[in-house]
Amino acid sequence: MKINSRFALKGGVQGLLLLLIALLVTFEAGLLWSQTSSWLRLGPEGTVTALAVDPANPNTVYAGSKGGKFYKSTDGGKNWTGTELALSYNVLALLIDPQNPGTLYAGTGRGVFRSRDGGQNWTLVNAGLTYPTVTALAIDPENSSTLYAGTWGDGVFKNTQREVRWQQTDTGLQRPFIYALAVDSKRTGSIYAGTPSGVLKSTDEGLTWTAVTPEPAPTNVSAVVVDPFDSGTLYAAANNWIPQKGYSGSLLKSTNGGESWSAVGSGLPEKQLRALAVHPSTPETLYAGTEAGVFRSTDGGATWTEMNVGLTSIDVFALAIDARNPGKLYAGTADGVFQIAIDR
Repeated sequence: MKINSRFALKGGVQGLLLLLIALLVTFEAGLLWSQTSSWLRLGPEGTVTALAVDPANPNTVYAGSKGGKFYKSTDGGKNWTGTELALSYNVLALLIDPQNPGTLYAGTGRGVFRSRDGGQNWTLVNAGLTYPTVTALAIDPENSSTLYAGTWGDGVFKNTQREVRWQQTDTGLQRPFIYALAVDSKRTGSIYAGTPSGVLKSTDEGLTWTAVTPEPAPTNVSAVVVDPFDSGTLYAAANNWIPQKGYSGSLLKSTNGGESWSAVGSGLPEKQLRALAVHPSTPETLYAGTEAGVFRSTDGGATWTEMNVGLTSIDVFALAIDARNPGKLYAGTADGVFQIAIDR
């Protein structure tokens, strides 16, 4: 059979063009996949238990570690400087004043430290605290002079900074151990606390508290986060102790401010669930830090997928998202700080 040479040449060129386009699309897809699915280790050394990103300068990242060290990076995690903050005690919480980003607070086994110069110098501000181990910190987003501290053994304390003295505000707390605190940015005075007996809520700036999780309440609620756009929606990470197996994590969701809850989290491992983060511009997207790595949900917590590529340690203790550039997620692990590019 005779084949027209001009037709064959034309078809060959078209085929070559299609092949080149396919290769280009594949390369771009691979590049995008590598950016969104692979973690980059930033340092520093050791187990990082707390993280914070400066809302005014996304290149400034803070980390707290086991052993009481505080770390700061001003170049997006490429280089770090360290300070002995609470030697032999863990840094359990880090908080940035949203109205004065140079002011930081650290919750440690020695109490609360405050820095007014971006972490260069620290002062212990423990007046009024009756128990030194501070496990959680929260701040009123509308009035950053109001702080809350959750303690390991003596409930919740409040500080207006004007007095520089903490006052106990835990009437109604059934158990004084506090794992987590979350302030509702849309409803003035509403605060949630994660405790060994479930989630408790205050609507009067911490003066009184009521249990809002159903009976039997989940144990050891290690994290609570509130949807930044819909304050009626919140999530709680619960960890139940199972003999011979250890902690098994589960996720609870409420869409009415804690009045009722439902179990969600298909795809999450039966491991300890330590940290939660809500995407600041796409609240249907959430991230969970667990003993088995980091997981992502894009449907409001209903289903989850693993995102551990690049992590040299899947033992995750803390998560943080850059609020100004939500394309970056940070994880504090047993092998330092990691960063990953995520969809905006």
